[in-house]
Amino acid sequence: MALTFNYKGLLQLDAATYEAWTPTLEVWEQDAITTAKRLAGNDLIIDPVNDELRKYCNEVILLNAYGEGMSANIYKYHFQKIQEQEEVFRYGYGG
Repeated sequence: MALTFNYKGLLQLDAATYEAWTPTLEVWEQDAITTAKRLAGNDLIIDPVNDELRKYCNEVILLNAYGEGMSANIYKYHFQKIQEQEEVFRYGYGG
């Protein structure tokens, strides 16, 4: 399994730490893509240029990685971003 998107900058990790985290990131990303597929159906394009999917995966990865250490307000903000992206996939995704 390979990552579709690069999260090194988002997570602010050095190369060694990013490499060590990669298997976990792959699982989290695959979970996010699976959810997006369920919501968007066959229209979902899994490609690094898919901006909607990238935004969704970024939010999912960020909450999985750092959610426990976030304040309640910051966590809520990112959780709402996930919900917004899920609405895009559910009702307005055009590929």
